[in-house]
Amino acid sequence: MTAEFLLSRVLRRQYFQVKEAFEVAYGGIEEEFPKEKDLIKAHLVVALLEQYKYPINAIQVNKFVGTAQGLRETDVLALNRAKEPFLLAVVEVPQLYEERVEAAMRDLYAQAAPQDQLKSVRWLLYYTRWYATKGVLQKKHITVDYLKFPTFDSWHTAGKPFISFMPSYL
Repeated sequence: MTAEFLLSRVLRRQYFQVKEAFEVAYGGIEEEFPKEKDLIKAHLVVALLEQYKYPINAIQVNKFVGTAQGLRETDVLALNRAKEPFLLAVVEVPQLYEERVEAAMRDLYAQAAPQDQLKSVRWLLYYTRWYATKGVLQKKHITVDYLKFPTFDSWHTAGKPFISFMPSYL
């Protein structure tokens, strides 16, 4: 089950059988187990839609973008009201989140540069979530202001500053 398939069923309020708790996901008999990374993408998209009120037509999942290094997949891309990219997100499983921060941020910067021809990209987001003891949802993310730090080197040199809130829809 891909993130896109799962999300399409969630958004259409269709039945699907995925139980998620204590870092374990179960699929129905006739469906394959969703990958943990796809569940994290789905969680992020649902949060953007329901909690942060992004419109459904502003979110794209698994979007391929051209970079200087070739095609790269953006896990979640949010478009602003003018239908231009303003948020690029990469998700990671919690077990690998810390060790892949630098690589993920380099990848986000590589993806943002060609998307920013109209100077619309504002935020880069590196995200994960997990269920802690007793099923309590825990989230961790790095949100970087791309206008303040338009290159990986500028962000790195400044001490890797980030904000701890999710960006509002523009």
